[in-house]
Amino acid sequence: MLCFGAGGATTAIVLHFVRKRDRADRPRRVTAVNRSEGRLDHRETRQVRVEDGWQYFLHGWTQVIAEVLKVRIDEVMFQPLAAVAGAVCQPALAASLGGV
Repeated sequence: MLCFGAGGATTAIVLHFVRKRDRADRPRRVTAVNRSEGRLDHRETRQVRVEDGWQYFLHGWTQVIAEVLKVRIDEVMFQPLAAVAGAVCQPALAASLGGV
């Protein structure tokens, strides 16, 4: 299950599924993505593996751009776009680690 945000709604959704009696009704894995470092740290304190979703965001973003502009964005084109995006908007976890 993928949840965008790590606030109250995601907490409620996760609690709903973990309380399911039948394991088949529970997701095997829950991934929450969030821009707020504090919220990511709060998931981490509960022994949840926290990953930076920056690359996922960039891939999704470039796919929308590709669809709108009717172009193919391959790995060669993706790398410079990722570098520009990283220079403009530093990812949350990279900022907490001292850089991109």
